[in-house]
Amino acid sequence: MATNLEFINSFEITSSTSAFNCDNIFSADYDVYEIYIRNLATVGTTNTALYFRFIDSGGSVINGTTYDYAYLNMKANTSFLESRSTTASFIRVGSFDRPPEGSNGKFVIYNPYDSSSYTFLQAQASVRAAGIFVGYKAIGVEHTAQSVRGIQILEPNVRPFDEGNISVYGVKG
Repeated sequence: MATNLEFINSFEITSSTSAFNCDNIFSADYDVYEIYIRNLATVGTTNTALYFRFIDSGGSVINGTTYDYAYLNMKANTSFLESRSTTASFIRVGSFDRPPEGSNGKFVIYNPYDSSSYTFLQAQASVRAAGIFVGYKAIGVEHTAQSVRGIQILEPNVRPFDEGNISVYGVKG
């Protein structure tokens, strides 16, 4: 069966960290990338937020207030919740929790290596936290026209993660 995805790299989180970098994954070979995060787990038993940042062409994490995002939290047992920011230092994309509940997501990145374009993100993720299923949809942009070579996933608050798998694919035109 043919596919339009070409594998680039995978990363395994094996120890407690509040931030994990996937560097040197973007290049001039593709305009669109798909990133899959599977079995992302918290250190403790409480679910917590998940954020994205980009890594610039020099290898530095872009952590200024140059991100805009909006996301929809779709809990199975209550009303949906929207959140947004136009002055954030990250893109919020969802939540994650400890197995056996766990978390998974698909993240599409547009134009990361194009130095004349903003870098855009589209996300959909799921988590089962405290027995409740939650779906997330998110969009975001890092609004500086610059070349981006990687991503950082992070949880900057109180509950770091300690396991998970990240796979990166380029999308063929």
